[in-house]
Amino acid sequence: MSVVAAAELHAAMLRRGAFAGRYTDLTEIGDSGVTHRSVVLGGVDRTDGRRVVLKVRQPGLLSGFWRRSFQREGRVLHMLAPHPGVVTALATNERSTVTLRGRVVLLEYHVLEQGTGHLLMGGPGLKSSRDLLAALRTMCLTIAAVHESGVVHRDVKPTNFVDFRADGIKLIDFGASSILTEPASCDEASTLSRYSYPFSRFHAAPELYCGFGRNRSMYRGADIFALGASVYELWTGRRLMMDLLAPDTTVKLFRAFAGVQDAGLRLTSYRRMIEKIIGCVPLPKLAPGGERDSDVESVSLLDDLYRELAALDWRLRPANLRIVAARIERHLQSAGASRLDSRTAGHA
Repeated sequence: MSVVAAAELHAAMLRRGAFAGRYTDLTEIGDSGVTHRSVVLGGVDRTDGRRVVLKVRQPGLLSGFWRRSFQREGRVLHMLAPHPGVVTALATNERSTVTLRGRVVLLEYHVLEQGTGHLLMGGPGLKSSRDLLAALRTMCLTIAAVHESGVVHRDVKPTNFVDFRADGIKLIDFGASSILTEPASCDEASTLSRYSYPFSRFHAAPELYCGFGRNRSMYRGADIFALGASVYELWTGRRLMMDLLAPDTTVKLFRAFAGVQDAGLRLTSYRRMIEKIIGCVPLPKLAPGGERDSDVESVSLLDDLYRELAALDWRLRPANLRIVAARIERHLQSAGASRLDSRTAGHA
């Protein structure tokens, strides 16, 4: 689909009467993950006045892999409901149509609850190391529950954790997820072979750059690494993999990721780079945030946990995220933290 046609289609989605006229005040609020395979709209459900998110699959995508990925996301959201740490799906795999240049275009979409914004240090409810520890506890319990349900997210990153105010922090965007109890389809294997690891390249675990993206047994550990990398990014404002690699090496790595078509050459290049990192580069240490945060003990625990979660050697990452969450809870209780409150207590 051309850029012009895509723009016209997006405008058609926002017109009054789209989606059977049920949703009003529609605005485009972004693209959704997985290389922008979906359009995300915000609006109001006329039946109950509730603010919702409509995640619409890009109609121009002809690949069966992306269509099935979108449909699988709907199934995953139903599998995980009603977990308090996972975004609530109000309806999935819905269908509607719009007319574009005299042609009827089919729209497939999910209807989700709408949060208030992505997590950001300094934002509402996330002012200190204790706040981030409380948030990390929720994240650990949520991802643990996702994994225990036989699902891996495969796109864990800060922008996929959203604040829902009274309902706390929730994990969103399961468009890249995989259901481990289901056999991998042939086109999924082909796509993973082409991209090595196609999602969230700035948060992907290093072993996935070494060609293990096709091995589904590695996915849980990769989610855990990405959680640790997310903690690092939230605290420092920087991306872990970018800090581990020198700038010129980073450019070379991601140019190779995007441009080299020969799978063997690409994976050999990744393997050499990542083995060098694992062998000689320590993870950066988190430092207290100066005037923002002088709680040395909480920052020290945050540093220890992020290093465990984001261990470059996947064999050293914690196997049980619930143990990590319990460790955080004991610290917050001993420190008298009030943020381990009703927003996070129900996520166990």
